[in-house]
Amino acid sequence: MVSLNKIIFVIICCLSSSSIGALHAKDSLTINDKLYSVIMTFEKSYINAKFDSLLDERIYREEVKKGQNNVPRSLAATAIVFAFFSRTDKSTKHNQRAQYLIEETLKKYPLWTSSLLPHEESFNLAPTTAYNIGLASWLLWDSLNRETQGKVKEMLIRESNYQLLRNPASGYEKDTKAEENSIVPALLVMTSQFFPEEQKAKLWEDKARCFAYHTITVNSDSAYCGLKTITAYENFNMDNHNFGPHPLYMAAPLVHFADAALVYKAAGKNVPLEFCHNVLPLWERLKSFLKQDYSWSANSSWHPTGLSREISGATFMSIIMNVDWEIENSLLSYKVKNQKYFVEKKVDVVNRQQYYDTDWFNNCIVAKRYVVSWLLHNPKILPKTPLMIN
Repeated sequence: MVSLNKIIFVIICCLSSSSIGALHAKDSLTINDKLYSVIMTFEKSYINAKFDSLLDERIYREEVKKGQNNVPRSLAATAIVFAFFSRTDKSTKHNQRAQYLIEETLKKYPLWTSSLLPHEESFNLAPTTAYNIGLASWLLWDSLNRETQGKVKEMLIRESNYQLLRNPASGYEKDTKAEENSIVPALLVMTSQFFPEEQKAKLWEDKARCFAYHTITVNSDSAYCGLKTITAYENFNMDNHNFGPHPLYMAAPLVHFADAALVYKAAGKNVPLEFCHNVLPLWERLKSFLKQDYSWSANSSWHPTGLSREISGATFMSIIMNVDWEIENSLLSYKVKNQKYFVEKKVDVVNRQQYYDTDWFNNCIVAKRYVVSWLLHNPKILPKTPLMIN
């Protein structure tokens, strides 16, 4: 049984998220600069990269066979970075580049929509692509033409409606379902807050809370929204890809919750309690795998950049849960000093992204997380919701 003290603490953490600014005021500029510098590293590598070959339908279809939904997901994540600089630096070039990738990824929507997979399938990455397009479009909203705004809205609604047919999955041995469940809420939160006048807006948010609650569950947890799931061992270890414990995938729920939290925070709303469910014990367990250089001590996690890869998860704990803000700050300091600003994979200037490759994929999805972290510290820069079609 969960203690009353723990319940009270979680409620305080979640409900105090709107008043954390004073705690971070002293270091906010430093944190902003560190986050910005890493995002800028991605921008310098990819700002002039040509994507026309990859976006050719014949080549695109071939690359999807190799990278599956990570291809449109990467295009949309790259658009987020360009849109971020358009918003912060008022850059026309970045605006044009972001709009181009948004429009081209929307054209490919029939090739990556969630409905290509049966709703019973737990692993479906389309919601992350949809969210990424939504975030890139949000950053540019006032400069998008009416047609593009309408297509973004239509896509978000169609994707969210399909998630209503799905239910959170249960499983924790060898392959946790935490990641799969955590992917869904951010999209549903985004659509419900962008377009609250839509008939199914409440259904979207209710389903988001259902998936959020069932992201981190252990055997002792109660049923919620009519379902009982287990996605973690009782000590909150998680397995994935037949490895365990796997800290990278233990951090994944926090990364995806950061996406959802950004939408709530920008709207001036508290993050619902379902997004705090079991977050604190998972975080404590996750920290036990951190080495001094912020890489993971567990042999099953293969990314040497460690927690810095999941930066928005650390920001979620700092800004939303109001714990361990010094970890985010010191992690960024280590990143800038010892990893020389590179994002995830070291690359030179990329002139042509002709095909899908894992260096680009890793760099753009991690750069997107740095954008989310920066925006969590500075949510007022985003256009106010609800969003209106011009």
